[in-house]
Amino acid sequence: MKANELRIGNLVWLKCHHHPVSVEQIYKDDIDELVWIATDLHEGESLEDYDPIPLTEEWLVKFGFIEDNYGVFYTTKDGSNNSDSIIQMWAKKCLVEQWDISIGQEFGDTKNVCFIQFVHQLQNLYYALTVEELIYKP
Repeated sequence: MKANELRIGNLVWLKCHHHPVSVEQIYKDDIDELVWIATDLHEGESLEDYDPIPLTEEWLVKFGFIEDNYGVFYTTKDGSNNSDSIIQMWAKKCLVEQWDISIGQEFGDTKNVCFIQFVHQLQNLYYALTVEELIYKP
């Protein structure tokens, strides 16, 4: 995981405490050139003290995705200015550690956007498409 992949609010795994934390600040130490992350629980740890969180079915549900009858997860976001504008994001497991992410109006009418592996990637993609944070519901 690289510092330039992270945004404020992303969830990452703090290795020493074995639980996810939310990124609140990212900064670089000018002396030793290390990247530090401040989270909701810690004032600062080196980037090496964190791991990305693998995206799983459990995490998709925590973000409000719904599983259909075919094992595909989706979420719907109404457009902010136009009630006719709807974005649906679909996540389909394609490899052991990857999810095929598509967007569109219906599953049969979707466009593949990318393949992702980690929670912070899903958070960043959702934000890029909707200009809103993906809400975590533990």
